[in-house]
Amino acid sequence: METTRLIIVAVGGQGNLLASKVLGEAALISGVPVRMSEIHGMAQRGGVVESAIVFGEAESSIISDNEADILLGFEPAETLRAINRANKNTIVITNTAMLPPFTVSIGKGVYPPSTPSKASSGKNAKAWWPSMP
Repeated sequence: METTRLIIVAVGGQGNLLASKVLGEAALISGVPVRMSEIHGMAQRGGVVESAIVFGEAESSIISDNEADILLGFEPAETLRAINRANKNTIVITNTAMLPPFTVSIGKGVYPPSTPSKASSGKNAKAWWPSMP
């Protein structure tokens, strides 16, 4: 079976961990080998949540730069932050609803601009990145 590497990025409370669990369990039920890992520091405070899921034969769930086959972002700034995992063949799908972190809400931070050219610059990733309001 061909190996497929999926990265899901979000902020706390968006359902990333549930989505990755459902996909992992569906793969196991279907007889597809799967390895998963998660990063969810400060997730309860709107921090980054990242899941790496590798479908197929693989030794590790680590997905390094330029290795993702699919990058799924539940929050546009988190998708942009993870774009280094993409390569010219990566399928990038992102939600366009912004969920600014607490620091932006209190005026201590700035929400990064998101544009199609910035999302794929230097990567030539196949990206679905609609214009943001």
